[in-house]
Amino acid sequence: MRKIIKRSFWLALLTVLLLYGWLLVRYDFSKEKVNWGVTFSYIYAKELGLDWKQVYQDILYDLNVKHLRIPVYWSEVEQKSGEFDFTNIDWQVIEAGRAGAEVILVVGYRVPRWPECHIPDWAEELSINEFDKESRDLVRETVEHFKIYDNIKVWQVNNEPFLRSFGKCREMTSEELARQIKIVRETDNENRPVMVTESGELSTWIKGAKLGDVIGTSLYRTVWNEIVGYWRYPIPPVFYKWHADIIKKFFNVEEVIISELQAEPWPPGKHILLTTFAEQFKSFDLAKLEHNMKYAKRTGINDIYLWGAEWWYWLKGEGYPEYWDFVRDEMNKK
Repeated sequence: MRKIIKRSFWLALLTVLLLYGWLLVRYDFSKEKVNWGVTFSYIYAKELGLDWKQVYQDILYDLNVKHLRIPVYWSEVEQKSGEFDFTNIDWQVIEAGRAGAEVILVVGYRVPRWPECHIPDWAEELSINEFDKESRDLVRETVEHFKIYDNIKVWQVNNEPFLRSFGKCREMTSEELARQIKIVRETDNENRPVMVTESGELSTWIKGAKLGDVIGTSLYRTVWNEIVGYWRYPIPPVFYKWHADIIKKFFNVEEVIISELQAEPWPPGKHILLTTFAEQFKSFDLAKLEHNMKYAKRTGINDIYLWGAEWWYWLKGEGYPEYWDFVRDEMNKK
């Protein structure tokens, strides 16, 4: 009896592995052309010692990017309570419009780039109720200011708000996010879609699907973990395709996009400026960039936003233009 059970177990395991391998190789939903975009963080460009406006213009006119995801950083736009200054974001949105580029504008207190939550000093010590009110005021003021721009096509409300394993953030509840989304819908008279982003590998997307019109998923292939070191997710592209199809079928979700495709290193615990080039390229070499872009296309998802444009530009200035040049070639394929 034990032998039969043992043999059955190994047979079942072999069947699963063979099925997985078949899925990994067989299913390819690639389209001839996808809509490539990038996320741009002007504060990260400044951290790298770059002229962020020049970086942004080169993204628009050298890479020829027509799809941008732009975060609005609370710590930058409301440095004093009640005093808003959107000058730097205005410039980005206007410049994108001149280049014929569409924008996803990210609003809220949790937005892309470490530490994820970008909170002004004056708001750090607020009570929960006070913080909730001020963060809702931030969303209202931001949408009220930017709703005049026709090239803003989607509002993203916060970034991966339910991912608790990453970032230095207070916990966000579904109710809190729902209140902010309600403000966006009430303030924007154009009724533009609201996007909620989720982790592609660590989430079911269900919480986001209950609240948003669009789901944006991250897609990471190689990450670093303190226990195992570098780790490559053993997930076939069809996983994202099926996940997207299921979410659209059972929830009122219009579209699923890849809002954050890994295109830069995930080195162990240091800022990139404190990481050697050898370690950076060990984490993420040019072959991984090429692989990730091909992998993302195989998911069949049409809109794909790359994560790492500031790093490619910085590398170019350090004598490694290969990443920037590769993305430019891909962006301009007919």
